[in-house]
This record gives sequence, C-alpha cells and structure tokens, in this order.
Amino acid sequence: MKIGIYGDSYASSFKGWPEYLQHFYKGSKVDLFGLGGSSINYSYMKFLSTHKKYDLVIFLWTSPTRNCLITKDSKKKKFEIHGFTENLKLDVKDNLKENLMFNYQKKRELNEFSDLDKQWVIYESNLTLKYPTKNFLEHLAMRDSVKMRRPDCISIECFYNHEYDRPGLVSVWGCDWLQFFEGRDEDPGLDDPTVRPNHLTMKQNLEFAKYLYQHINQKDFDVHDTFVDPRKYYTMSKTIEESGFIK
Repeated sequence: MKIGIYGDSYASSFKGWPEYLQHFYKGSKVDLFGLGGSSINYSYMKFLSTHKKYDLVIFLWTSPTRNCLITKDSKKKKFEIHGFTENLKLDVKDNLKENLMFNYQKKRELNEFSDLDKQWVIYESNLTLKYPTKNFLEHLAMRDSVKMRRPDCISIECFYNHEYDRPGLVSVWGCDWLQFFEGRDEDPGLDDPTVRPNHLTMKQNLEFAKYLYQHINQKDFDVHDTFVDPRKYYTMSKTIEESGFIK
C-alpha cells in the first residue's frame, strides 16, 4: 500500500506518527507532503499533483486563516512559499512584521524579504479585511474538491473546526503547554523538533498513530474524540525537559 500524507507542521516530520503508521500497515510506503507553517492552498496544490499515486490519502487540515503566496520554480520544479498571513490585525502596516512571517523554506529574516513578499502581504491583508469570509469560503471549496476527487480521503483537523464542530490535534500540544506555562510570564518559544516531531512527544506520536489507524479501520471510532480530553488518551510530559519546549 502507498500512503500520501498532506498538511502543515503536524505532518511535517516522517519521524513520529507517519513512521509508526507505516509500521502498522506492514509492507506499506508513506510519502510525506507536509510543510510547517504552510496554508491549505499549499497542501491542496501538492494533493492535486500527486494524489493519484496513492492507495490511501490522509489530509491534515490547517487553519483557514492562513494564506500564502505560492510560486513554482519551473527549473527546480518546486513550490516556494513567499509572503504568509495569519490571524490578521486591523492595522496592517503596523503589524506587517506579524503578518509577514518567515519564509518556511529558506528561513529568511524579515529584512531579507523581497518587495514581492511585502506587497503581497499588504494586498492580501487588506483584501481579507475587506472580505472576511474569503479564506473560509476558499477553504470549504478545497475541502469539497478533495472529497470529490478522493471520497476515501481521511480528513484530520489540526485546529478546532467550527463548521464541523470538531476539535483538532493542537489540543494534545496544548495540554503539554498549559501544564508548564499557563499563567506564567515566561515564554517557551518553539518546540524542539528532535523531541517533539509534529508538535508531539514521541510517545504522543505513537498514540496518535494508533488512534489514526483505528479511525481509518473502525467505523465506530473517530480520532477527533481523543482530542476532546487529551489527558485521557495521550501521555502528558512530566517535566519541561521531557516536554521538549524550548525556554
């Protein structure tokens, strides 16, 4: 069996739940198209160009508020993410630094962004503020398109989905974060990807892979139920060192 996985940072590392899932499906091969910080349109473009090669397709849906300017290098035959917006603020220019995130492929600093990046972020920010349902409607259209092309696609929420009233995988990450940082002034910064691939500890990666396997193969089991109260289903870190959060 060939399995194709699409998504954002929750599906960006083969080490972790994708590798465990490959072990559950003995003799299978998993290809990963997840990219940290990417928007749904990035995952959708990768899906369109590759999904026919796979017996099983798993799509992890990121936040519909994310949007990226994506170009394709015809020589390298690779997609590149430029400007990136998420959770837009009303004063676009003053918050350009927040709306113009880092380039996820080259890790460039803000002052190294091209004029194209900056112009697009300002344009997209203003357009989204003028038409606040734009990203949401695009998101629904891409979901419908994926389901039309692959009715067998396994859809997993990364964040809470209000349209379908389903919690997301982020709640597992959130439980670990809250127990060490809720109500404190210190900022944990980022996850250490060597400890928390896909924003989960290795133990949580294994547990999620197990529940995902059940989700795929048992009609009466929904992995999203495990996100409602993650402490019942996932092993929480006992120390901040174990958690993998970088202080």
